[in-house]
Amino acid sequence: MANTRSEDAGALRTRASLNETRGNLDLGQHLRSLLALKPTSRLLDLGCGTGHLLRAYCRDLGVGGCCWALDLSRDSLNELERTLVPQFPMIRPLELSMDRLVDPACQPELCELTHLVSAYALYYSENPDALLDALHSRLAPGGLLLVAGPCKGNNREWFQLLESAGLEIPERIRRITEEFMDRRLPVAGRKLFSTVEEHRLSNPVAIGDADSLQAYWRSNIYHDPDRDAQVCRCIREHFRSNSGFTITKRISVIRMIKSQGEPDG
Repeated sequence: MANTRSEDAGALRTRASLNETRGNLDLGQHLRSLLALKPTSRLLDLGCGTGHLLRAYCRDLGVGGCCWALDLSRDSLNELERTLVPQFPMIRPLELSMDRLVDPACQPELCELTHLVSAYALYYSENPDALLDALHSRLAPGGLLLVAGPCKGNNREWFQLLESAGLEIPERIRRITEEFMDRRLPVAGRKLFSTVEEHRLSNPVAIGDADSLQAYWRSNIYHDPDRDAQVCRCIREHFRSNSGFTITKRISVIRMIKSQGEPDG
């Protein structure tokens, strides 16, 4: 069942907090090391959400640098403006669909970018191949594109629990997990970029109580109110005989670099 959890700031906050406080991977710091921003870098964060990850790497920008924080959700950008912009005034929130960037006339200032990052967002594009080509064009020669997202095996234990409650995982979610980061994006990237690196990460998220797991379920984009009672019943049954539940987040980070001798546009 479709819902608006991908655009809801509270739902994003719940998922991010759980991954950070119950897991052992600091994804923001990992992306920061791969981005290697300079004080004068020109960064576009595509699908920035509330800025949870952006907080980790925007601190490397100086007064001569700039970061455009793009998201479709006004709710998420409002939180970003309240919590992040006062500390990092070089951040410029931008409420826009990422697919609009396929048009070269849209936001012409978003060109000659030195860095572009998209975490858990690019696969929501209506035409990821066309968008990737547009992003390549907007990068300066030698520019870097960093994309993070789920890969095969992600949430396997969690999906098994949901299926035991009678919930069918949407085909699009399975396609994202099993195809986009593992196959589609690397293949498309190698047609455009001179360097394509694939990094694999794992983050076991240990949840110690039924209430936290139920909150996680209700924050997800595939939450179905019609299945809520069955899923919560399965969660409570699990905790009657187990002291915890571990969701293993499997993450692919793809780092792509545009040729130094290649013009933009």
